[in-house]
Parts: sequence; C-alpha cells; structure tokens
Amino acid sequence: MVNNTDLTICLFPKALSIPSGFVTLGICIGNVFVIVSVYSIRSLRKPCYIILASMALVDVLTGIFGFVAGLLFALHGRFFYFGDTVGWLLHKVMVSTIALSLLHHLLLAGDRYFAIMYPYMYIIKVHNRSVMLTLIATWTIVILGLIVILSPYYSKDVQNVLEYTFMILVSTQMYAFHLRIYCKAKKTAGQVSSSTCQAVQNNRSDFKAARITSIILGAFSICILPSLIHSIVIETQGECGRCRLPFYVCSMLAYANSMLNPIVYGISNKTFSDSYKKIFQKIFQKIIRLC
Repeated sequence: MVNNTDLTICLFPKALSIPSGFVTLGICIGNVFVIVSVYSIRSLRKPCYIILASMALVDVLTGIFGFVAGLLFALHGRFFYFGDTVGWLLHKVMVSTIALSLLHHLLLAGDRYFAIMYPYMYIIKVHNRSVMLTLIATWTIVILGLIVILSPYYSKDVQNVLEYTFMILVSTQMYAFHLRIYCKAKKTAGQVSSSTCQAVQNNRSDFKAARITSIILGAFSICILPSLIHSIVIETQGECGRCRLPFYVCSMLAYANSMLNPIVYGISNKTFSDSYKKIFQKIFQKIIRLC
C-alpha cells in the first residue's frame, strides 16, 4: 500500500484544461519531429544533436505523463489526483523526468564548452559512440534514482533536500559553462568574423551551436526557475500555498518548457526548419491520399 499522506490533493482550475491540452499536443508533436530529424538527416548526427534528440525523448515522455495527468483530472477532477496510488507514482516519475531534463541541459552545456574551449581534444575524445554511452549512463542513473525514491524508506524530507541540492548544483554548473563560453565568444568574435581559416570556420560553427544551447538554457531558466523558487517558498511557508494560482501558473510554465525546445531548434537552425517542412509535407500528402 502506498503512503500518500505527504501529498496534497488540489482541485485543478478548469480554465487551464484547454491550454494544458494544447501544450501536451505541442510537446509530443514537436519533439517527435526533432527525433525524426536527427535520425533521418546525416548532418544532424553529431554529438550535440544526439543529445538534443535524447532530450526530445525526455520531453515526449513528459508530454505522455502530462496526458495521463490530464486524463486523471478528467476522471476525478483533481490535479494529478495525488490521493491515488497512480497519481503518487506519476508525481514521482515526473520528478525524475525533470532531473533527467536537467542532466541533458548540463550535457549540452558541457558539450559546447569543450568544443569551444578545447577544440582539438574535443575532436579526438568526443564522438557519437562516447555520447551514446554517456546518455545510456545518464538514463540508467535516473532510472535507479526513481527506484530509490519509490522505496517506502525514502522520506519526503530527504527527497526535498536531495532535489533542491541536485537542482542547485546542476544549474550552477550549467551557468558556469555558458559564462565561460560567452567570455570566449566575446574574446574571439573579431577573429571569427574576419578570418577565412578552416579552423576558424569550424569554430564559427561551434559558436552557432553554442548560441542555440544558450537560447535553450534561457528558455529553460524562464520556465523552470519560477517553479523552483515557488517550491522553495512553499516548503518554508507550508502546504497552504500549494493549491493557489501561482502554483498552477508555475507548474504550467515548467511544463510548457518541453514545448519550446523544438520551436527554438526550428528558428535557430535551418536544417531543423527544412526537416520540419518536409515532415509536414509528407503528413499532409498522406492525409490527402486517405481522404
């Protein structure tokens, strides 16, 4: 029997049901497009984009869990229906997907950091196989962590301490990577813009990829930090603030982050944009044939 006494049952505002449905649909469709693009286009089969594809898979899972949460709400009229065993399990799984998403952002930042700061070592050490092994290890660690937090001996107090410590450490390292990249980009901007050397041109490509990851980090910060700060405030003030409007707004904002990443890829990268168009055309043609 699952102990759910530490979870609060919240009535979900009906006004957020339609926006939540659109966000869920956008998450699933957009991130499936990203995975298909990386798989089908040879030029996107690079370490950085493989990490993006893996992160897209995390976001697809987030969309599926969001759909299940919405279904539970439709059946029971409660947000995640935390009093139910399924809702309790769903809550734990979604916490794990947030942790997995954070680790992917850290991997992206680290990939761009080493590509720009140590380009020659990056070429030798970092390749598709090493990235795949790193991603497998990352997924394995999070799955093992999920097994631990599902244990009846894992208390809520320990969970809160570990969650906040993990988020602070990972976020600090991500911002440190991007700060170093920004300093390097500012220092070498004139050289990259004026030189035609092949090495410098390659460096320009790395900076372009770094710009995409920086935009992703910015969107992540805008969406996730309010939820993190609000969660810390709730822990200090008690559960009374958990079921109020700021709680739902912060939760929806954090959930919408998974929908923004494919949009960022399409705007910032022409290859992704062209791939999206081709996928849309194929789907449209199949729909016409069926009709």
